[in-house]
Amino acid sequence: MDIFTTDDPTIIETALNGAKLKYITHSPDFGPAQLVFEGACAGMNDVLLVEPDGSLTGVFGSKSVNDTDRASYIDAVTKLLQKADLRKLRLIWVYVERMTRTN
Repeated sequence: MDIFTTDDPTIIETALNGAKLKYITHSPDFGPAQLVFEGACAGMNDVLLVEPDGSLTGVFGSKSVNDTDRASYIDAVTKLLQKADLRKLRLIWVYVERMTRTN
């Protein structure tokens, strides 16, 4: 089980969506407030750190062994697209686009 941290508000919102707040700790002399949530992984808590300046950092447990950052995902997708048959990819894209239209 891995732990990852992020300051991306979208990832924090997604990770904490529907999570149950367990408790809040804060010491005025000792850095950020900590909001502790029940984690998605059994026996682990997710923590949202709120700095005095209002900045947020999420600390989350993950079942995935291969948590990578956004740049790694972009690189992987780019490599796959370089190998892809673009005509077939376009056909799939057009099909999916038509399926998801809400006229």
